[in-house]
Amino acid sequence: MEQEFQVFHDYNRLVRRGLTKPLTHGCGTEFVLALGEEDRPVLKCFSCGTLTLPGLTMYSDIKSVVKEHFT
Repeated sequence: MEQEFQVFHDYNRLVRRGLTKPLTHGCGTEFVLALGEEDRPVLKCFSCGTLTLPGLTMYSDIKSVVKEHFT
């Protein structure tokens, strides 16, 4: 699980550098990375309180972007 969090943290680092777009909820608010059940990453929207569990497609897309910039 630690590697999953590292991928999200690296992605957020790219967002802060302006190299990619932030992950946003349908309401337009940027997600915040949080700790979910069983220590899994969960994306939280503070505007509406929605919790989103990243799926395999989202994770692989994020991992691809991170790999492109950090390897």
